[in-house]
Amino acid sequence: MQILVITTLKIPRYIEFVSEYPMPANGTIRIFKLQPMAIDSLGLETAAAIKTA
Repeated sequence: MQILVITTLKIPRYIEFVSEYPMPANGTIRIFKLQPMAIDSLGLETAAAIKTA
């Protein structure tokens, strides 16, 4: 019997429940608008300002 272990990189640091997603008229979720919403609501402006590769 194998024991499955999840690496810590795959466990989210933050979980936020929202009442609605940003959507246009066709009903698809605007994923590029979710990240700025999360940065604002969690107060992660300094971490988001760090430039990575």
